[in-house]
Amino acid sequence: MKTVSAIEEALGTNWLPKIGIIMTVIGVALLGILKLRAMGPAGKDLISFLVAIAFLAGGVYIENANGTAF
Repeated sequence: MKTVSAIEEALGTNWLPKIGIIMTVIGVALLGILKLRAMGPAGKDLISFLVAIAFLAGGVYIENANGTAF
């Protein structure tokens, strides 16, 4: 019974979150590909800039939430 519990714990705490993150990234990438085809160069630049700012802000927030500083 202990090996079944260990397998469930490994799946629930390790593999399923990783699979979920991979599926989310692929879904966002596919949506971005579909939407970026219809945009002009200025729209693509604006979207790229906004995504970069969002990643930077998210990284700073997560780093500060963990109690570490620059």
